[in-house]
Amino acid sequence: MVGLPDHWGELCVTPERASRWANRYIEVVRLMWSLDLPRGGHFKGTAACLSALYAAGRHEDLLNLQIWHDRHRGVRALVAQGKIAAAVRYAEDTRGLNQPNGRIAMACEEILLSECLWREAYDQYAFEANRHGTYLATFRAMTSKYPQIEPKAVLGDLVDRTSGDEGKWCRGEISRASRRSG
Repeated sequence: MVGLPDHWGELCVTPERASRWANRYIEVVRLMWSLDLPRGGHFKGTAACLSALYAAGRHEDLLNLQIWHDRHRGVRALVAQGKIAAAVRYAEDTRGLNQPNGRIAMACEEILLSECLWREAYDQYAFEANRHGTYLATFRAMTSKYPQIEPKAVLGDLVDRTSGDEGKWCRGEISRASRRSG
């Protein structure tokens, strides 16, 4: 859920004002994150501080973060600097226990697609980033996002990546949709 603090930097209007707001909270954020607390430190001004850092162009401060909820701003900062490969690496470095790997894959896919690197996006992230609640929804998301790839090829790749569930891809609407498109 995105709230007002997540947009605080934009609401500051100028980078200078955003930087001043970030300075008000950055030491508290660093202190909370440095504490060895069982659930990690939490400070209600964290989102506003991080948003202000991004709006102020203080990208290096953002790049030292450790959890995806906050590191995604660092990814955006690297993209804003034109450091596409570094942004993808930085996002990938966040993967691990209790991290939203699907959202990380979606961010990496989006970065690559924005650079017209659709083949890399498809091969590395499409399957994880476009996983939906049903097989049909996953298939449709993939074929609509990657029109360069024949639907039959997408279906084949989906079958290959879901060992044990092969038959579920070839039933009903997906099979018909693939035949109509291909």
